[in-house]
Amino acid sequence: MNFLVGDIVTNARSCLDMSIDSIWKNYNLDRKGVVVQFPLEDNYQAKLARDMRFRKFIGRLDHRFVRVIEQSQPHYSGGSLDIPRNITALFISHLSNANKHRNITPVVMHFSSSIVGTRANMGMKLHKIVDRLHSGAPLRFVLSYDPNRNRESDIRRYLTVAAERPRSSPLIIGITQKLVIDRQSIPLSPLHVPEREFNIPAGFDELLNNVPTYIALTLRNLNRVHDAVQAGDDDVFLDFNAGL
Repeated sequence: MNFLVGDIVTNARSCLDMSIDSIWKNYNLDRKGVVVQFPLEDNYQAKLARDMRFRKFIGRLDHRFVRVIEQSQPHYSGGSLDIPRNITALFISHLSNANKHRNITPVVMHFSSSIVGTRANMGMKLHKIVDRLHSGAPLRFVLSYDPNRNRESDIRRYLTVAAERPRSSPLIIGITQKLVIDRQSIPLSPLHVPEREFNIPAGFDELLNNVPTYIALTLRNLNRVHDAVQAGDDDVFLDFNAGL
């Protein structure tokens, strides 16, 4: 598993870097004084403001390529604790850097389950209360409901039927698993909380699902810009995925 994680993030990073190298070669851009690689920055605007070499790198690119790069960066939009758009970029950046300096070993997977039951058109949801210290039985649940739509008698009948006749019960239990890469976390630095850093676990599901999607979208946008430049078009439509 550790080699799979390392391959995913390192190859993803290489795809982005090779795309920038291809742009530099195709347009005969000056390499002097710049690092020719795709930037994945925790804070793109701060990097642009303080790093002259980075500004020089950006300045040598067509503004439409710059649009793709900017759109691909983590973007903090606000909130009590920002989970940025394009957090996948942070996964690629931080885990590929870790993989360069050491094998991500051992990769231990944490399993946790969340159980939610719903009753159609009734506005009721049954949530498992997760016990982080212990796993397994006994399970504890909390019922959430809309008091404007449900009376106490509805709730009691709902729970009674669910307990006494589970096969005919309207309660639907769905189980999902969240796989977390042990001892690997992604630092978040919300702009409205200066000099504070928060860590979230590196999820294996995000690597398997989001990294390929993020890479394909970014490369597709770079290729669209290239086609537009070659055709002499002034503007280009870029794909966007807010779920990455």
